[in-house]
Amino acid sequence: MNFKSIAEYNSAVPKICCKLQFCDQIIDNAEIIKKTLSIFFLSNRLLHQQYHRHIYAKYSDLIHGLLQVQNMMRS
Repeated sequence: MNFKSIAEYNSAVPKICCKLQFCDQIIDNAEIIKKTLSIFFLSNRLLHQQYHRHIYAKYSDLIHGLLQVQNMMRS
């Protein structure tokens, strides 16, 4: 899947997790964060730097940080 924005990705995550739960695969915050970082770090050095300043334990905090970086990049 290709996502045009972090918001688009963020809206897809709960749907993907629900489908996985339906198949008896429980995904925790750590797995969601790991997957998110693998997707966005490949293309964005600034996101990589942002992550190293803050170690995120919750997916919602990570998305908030990613959205902030995305907004800074658009300005």
